[in-house]
Amino acid sequence: MTLLLVLVLGVLLPSTVTSQTIVPKPLNQTTTNTVLNLNAHDFNFTATEKNSPLLQAAFTRYSKILLHAKRGLNSNSLADQRSLDWLLSSSLLSKTEYDELTARVPSTPKKDTMNLPTTIVGVDVAVTSDIQVKTLDTDESYVMNIAAPRISITASTVYGAMYALESLSQLLDANGNINSTLIHDKPRFAFRATMIDTARHWYPISSIKQHLDAMSSVKMNVLHWHVVDSQSFPFVSKHVPVLSTDGAWQPDHVYTANDIRGLVTYANERGIRIIPEFDTPGHVAAGWESLGVLTECTNEATGGRGTHPLNPTLNKTFDVLASLWGDVLEAFAPEKFVHIGGDEVWHTKNQSCWTSSPQVQAWLLEHPDVDGFLGLEELFESKVLAMLHAAGASVVVWQEIFDNGANPPSDTLIDVWKSDDASNDTVWKNELEAVTKAGYHAVLSAPFYLNIISYGMDWWTYYQVEPANFTGGEVAEANNMIAGLEACYWSEFIDAANFIARAWPRTAAIAERAWSAKDVRDGADAQMRLHELRCKLLTRGINAEPIGICKTPGCNEHGHGKGREGVKKLPIYGPFPGVGGYCEHEWVPTYAGLGAK
Repeated sequence: MTLLLVLVLGVLLPSTVTSQTIVPKPLNQTTTNTVLNLNAHDFNFTATEKNSPLLQAAFTRYSKILLHAKRGLNSNSLADQRSLDWLLSSSLLSKTEYDELTARVPSTPKKDTMNLPTTIVGVDVAVTSDIQVKTLDTDESYVMNIAAPRISITASTVYGAMYALESLSQLLDANGNINSTLIHDKPRFAFRATMIDTARHWYPISSIKQHLDAMSSVKMNVLHWHVVDSQSFPFVSKHVPVLSTDGAWQPDHVYTANDIRGLVTYANERGIRIIPEFDTPGHVAAGWESLGVLTECTNEATGGRGTHPLNPTLNKTFDVLASLWGDVLEAFAPEKFVHIGGDEVWHTKNQSCWTSSPQVQAWLLEHPDVDGFLGLEELFESKVLAMLHAAGASVVVWQEIFDNGANPPSDTLIDVWKSDDASNDTVWKNELEAVTKAGYHAVLSAPFYLNIISYGMDWWTYYQVEPANFTGGEVAEANNMIAGLEACYWSEFIDAANFIARAWPRTAAIAERAWSAKDVRDGADAQMRLHELRCKLLTRGINAEPIGICKTPGCNEHGHGKGREGVKKLPIYGPFPGVGGYCEHEWVPTYAGLGAK
């Protein structure tokens, strides 16, 4: 039966409620058996200290999430007339729904519960600073006391307040009830990212927004956007327009500066930074061919589209890049970090595209201080890094730039992505040790490639990763040298048709590892909360896939929820979890049928 998040004035509250859970798990949460209920008609948000457009946007967003999380009002979940009027005025009900439900409202008003001690009428939010732009040092902590008649939230920044409101929304049950709760919370790591790839397949803006909403639900705060690659170039550059006119899959499969500014605003309102990646000098082809800046390789081993890197010996290469980066920094402002790639420029000890080019060979003879491939790579990266630092930007790079000795500036983030396979973590652990010992902040991507799928509950593989489990890891974490974690979705086999379902709720396992305390490790507890989160995401219009079903012997006799007739017990856990995958509000796509009138 479909239930509305209860917006009822004048209905006595139940004496008990099943406490809802939060993903990622808070640092400290104390929940009591006292049951409270939200009063929909007069419920309001108040900024008691610093106010801002960002905070007001959060109030608007969470008023809809808290007070109208589920559509489909019916005779068993009627609000009184005042609640219906409020829903209509807030555009949360259509006129048709309003008229239909008004006809069913009882003519005799029920007892007003406005002043009952268990009624919550609003949230008071005290933000103590004016910070409106995120950095790695932004304070994202919050304290929240859920009590009647008003919930109180205290946070240093508006972003901490947003995370408190998200936690509040997850604690509210389907009937508008919530347990009295006190939370002190802050993240373990500052950089909690996902990476999307819009070069191998183009994603519509709506799909990216849906993903940003899912990210905000689990307090992830960085979208690493791998915008372009050798396959396509969908970014519209004002100063180098040929890149997209020649390089996009289709003329309308592009992102304009206005598109990006809209996404940057949308993301910031959800506490998320967008860091663009424009990979160079490798992973270039589409859009670049006519500019005359690609290296002409003669070695057959390096042949093929996308294996001819930018030529570091040409001044024109850096003139084009300066124009491109100027447009990128303007479109993604106020973000100061950019990801410049630097990975997979093909070479062996004795061969590379660069050194196979007669033109580059002649240049090297004239510049004996540049030593072959590694010298050319260091030359390229040093020029790009100097260019970006002069523009006020900081950089993220794939680990090859560090591995090959390019010596990037000390504020560079090193993105660690290499690993032998999912079961062997020695490679990335050694890399984290080397990167942090050298004084660089590290972002760990290697064990979190969510584009790779396997049958079964693979979220558990990601959940078990301990980022600081390497030689010197505890010291590195104490010194904040482990910036954070990143879940990657490379798009060879992903586009808007399957992106959201493949990413969610699996990504939430990584979000919890990045936010929650190191000792949050209970797999059974995590699976219950991930399943509950998945059901909540469905009610928000996010088509998250099931996380798995019970496989332990005898678990069918102890199923979860109402998956089987007459079964209402919580699961009895066997060797490992055993939670079912049933949601009361399953996903129903909008589809009219081919040829339907």
